[in-house]
Amino acid sequence: MKMIYVPLEVLEEINECKHEIKELDKAINEVTKLELKNYLADTRDWFVNRLNELERKMNAA
Repeated sequence: MKMIYVPLEVLEEINECKHEIKELDKAINEVTKLELKNYLADTRDWFVNRLNELERKMNAA
């Protein structure tokens, strides 16, 4: 198995993104107004994209 160095800040940001995605999923399921759902979904997408970007950088190291 290949060992890589990942800065602690990156790991913390990955964990934060995963947490925010879970919280946003809960909120999306609880709200009823379409506009708010769309806003929350867009915010969730931002965190998913950021998480994917961080994981790509980590895997490329």
